[in-house]
This record gives sequence, C-alpha cells and structure tokens, in this order.
Amino acid sequence: EQFQTPVMLRSTTRLSHSKSAVEATEPQPREFTTLPPFKREEKSTHVIIPAVARRRHPEIEARLRDIAVWAADQAFDLGVNRVEWKGKALGVVTSGMAYQYVREILPEASVLKLGMSYPLPLDRIRDFASQVDQLIVVEELDPFIEGQLRAAGIIVTHGKDIFPRCGELTLAKVRAGAVAAGLIPAVTADPVAPTPTLEIPRRPPTLCPGCPHRAFFYNLRRYKRRAIIAGDIGCYSMGVLPPFESMDMLISMGASVGMAHGFKQAGGQEAAVATIGDSTFFHSGMAPLAAAIYNRSRITVAILDNRITAMTGQQEHPGTGTTLQGEAGKAIDIGEVVRAMGVTFVAEVDAWDVDQINRGLRQALQHEDGPAVLIVRGACVFTRHFRRQPRMEVDPDKCVSCGTCFRVGCPAILKSDEVYEISGKPKAMIDPLLCTGCTVCMQVCPVNAIVPVAE
Repeated sequence: EQFQTPVMLRSTTRLSHSKSAVEATEPQPREFTTLPPFKREEKSTHVIIPAVARRRHPEIEARLRDIAVWAADQAFDLGVNRVEWKGKALGVVTSGMAYQYVREILPEASVLKLGMSYPLPLDRIRDFASQVDQLIVVEELDPFIEGQLRAAGIIVTHGKDIFPRCGELTLAKVRAGAVAAGLIPAVTADPVAPTPTLEIPRRPPTLCPGCPHRAFFYNLRRYKRRAIIAGDIGCYSMGVLPPFESMDMLISMGASVGMAHGFKQAGGQEAAVATIGDSTFFHSGMAPLAAAIYNRSRITVAILDNRITAMTGQQEHPGTGTTLQGEAGKAIDIGEVVRAMGVTFVAEVDAWDVDQINRGLRQALQHEDGPAVLIVRGACVFTRHFRRQPRMEVDPDKCVSCGTCFRVGCPAILKSDEVYEISGKPKAMIDPLLCTGCTVCMQVCPVNAIVPVAE
C-alpha cells in the first residue's frame, strides 16, 4: 500500500507440499471496512489511453526505483532481506526454500538471503560480492536473480552451470552441484537419509468411486479412433490414463474448446471433441466456444458438470447457486448459456446413465451445423448434492471373469481370490467400503452379475 503496487507472494512446489504442526487459536473478529468514496481526479491516472500512458510511464519507473531503495534499506531492517556473515571464501545469494539447502550443504558460507526478489537491492549485493572470494547463486529454477546480477556487472562464479533448471531443487541436487564445482568434497555415502524402498502397490491417480466423469470416459473411449480429443484442467484430466486413455492433448485451463476449434479450422479431417468442466467453462471456456459458434466449427464440446470446482478443493462457481462466502447466489444454467450463444444442438444427459451418454455422444458427433454441446450432469461425490445409493455386489456364480467391469476404472472393483473355471482368470468383487452405488459397473456387466445389495 505504501507504493500503491501489487505484491506477488511466490510459493515453490516444496513449500506448497510442506506441512508442520501449528498452534490453533481462537479466530479473531475482523471488521469489514468499506472503501472510502471514490475520488475522481482532474487528470485521471486510471484511464490508460496513450496520452496518459506516456505520462504514467516515468512515474512507474520512478516508483520501481523507490521500491528498490526500500529493498536495500527497510527490507534489511525488517529482516525481509538479510546477510549472514561467516567465511569470506564463499558467498551465496539465495532465496526461498533454496536457503535451507544452502545452510545445510554450505554451513561455512556467507549468505545473502533475499525475501524480496524484485526489484533487487543491487548495491547491497554488489557490496556483499566485493567481500567474498567467490559468489554463487542458488535459486529455483530459472536464473532470475542470476541473470539480473550478471546484467548489473556483478561477477557470478557459479549458478545454473552447476544447478538444474528443470524439475525441482532438492538437497541432493544442491550437494551435487557444490561437489561438481569443487566447493565441498565428494562424500562416499549420501548423508541425506534415502527414501525407504517399500514393496507397496502402485497408486496412480484415478477418478474417485462414484465419480460422475467415469461413465462419460467409458463411452468416449469407443470414439477415439474416429476423433481427436482435447482435454482440459480438472479431475477429468485423468481421462488420459488407463483404462480410458481418451485424451490426445491438454495444455491449460480453458484451452480444450479452442484446440478442438483450431484443429478443424486448420483442416483436420477427424471429428474433434473437447472435454471441459463446469467451473472451467465459466472461467475461460465461453470465449473459445463463441469463436467456434461464429465460425460454424463442427466440433463436439462435452461439458462435464459436477456442480463444483472439485480438483482444487470444492470451491463454488457461478453455476452452483452459492457464493464463495456460502451465501445464496444466482445459479447460471450452462444449458441456457450455450443456447443463448447460438448452439443449435444441446443435449443434457445423466452422468451415470451409460446408454444415455452414448446416445448423446453419437448424436453430437453426427451434428453438422456448427458446434454441438453435450452437458453431462452429475454431482461430485464430495458435494452436498450427491446422493449415495445402495452399494453394488458381484454374484460370483454369474461372474465369468470377462473384465468388462474393470474397464470402468473404479477403485472399488477388485480382483477376487475366486477364479472362473473356464478361463482361469480371477472374478471381480466390490469393496463395500468404497462403493457409492453409482450403478455404472452394473450397467456395463454383460452377464448381469453385478446387483444392488439387498438392504
């Protein structure tokens, strides 16, 4: 607020995945304060037309210089940036989690720890560098700090020539870089305790038992030989994994519709299917759909509406009818939105009705007048909207070990100890603790061996 500028708090992967014990205290009441009355300036600085932009540019550059002065003075007084003097043979400039690795691997080095990585306090760093024999930069992962120091004429002995640009910085990788540069002697045994090697079953990510996306991908798999499938960011990203393997491309949130549209605009001969979630559709799916409608692009857009933003923690969105504060809001109906945009084929199907989804997909792929939209509705199993049904069980006398139920990819369906005498393959069983009673496995079983448990 002092400089009237946004501040970004950057978290690295390791920091985001860390955990520790915390002391819980009583929540402190917070007073909601309203903004002061808007003050209209005689010469507005908020309407950035070219004339204003030219006037504002020098002001922004001056503000950045002021922030750099703050980073060199008050930031050190407050401990945001700090210097830890030890030996003068080696100095390290570092920030974030990398600091912890440096202190453990190079305990005798002097360290300049940056809590604020931009703008850099270049004069303080230059003074630090002048008092050590060698200066290295340890940062994760791109050479952001290193590049600025080299551009300022500060001699950096080592940086990304010994530390990796890819993956994730770890204690072992920092040690390996230090050894390679001759900063520390090589050790015959790695002092970092190795991760115990345990013989445990693989646990690849999978859709939850009862997930409303399962029946859709079970059906979509049937069409992947005649269509390219563009995926999106969400739980449904796991459609790329076995047993579905029904996704050809996935880049970023909201890109699926645009990729499918672009494929057809570029002359793609196969059918094009885009899969996108309800929250992603509201976030960034409508603009590419508008482009597809405008260009009458023959694509199929499957909107998987599970009534929540599931993958990132069950956040509400404009389609749920509840605000992020838990208050009642106005639910926006996706079907009404796409019809109002001009989509002429809109089908809404039950997420757990295998045959209904198959018919909807087939009809959507046959539609020729612009994009077709298939809305697959079914609440995430972790939402208040989901209703658990009587669980399923396998009748071992009917099971012929055909494996069809395993192809729905449900974690609740397991191989039993009993085998089918003709094929010698294990029969199926259903874990009663995991089953939600979604009935998808029952619908696909060709011999009707899966039935509801009699309550």
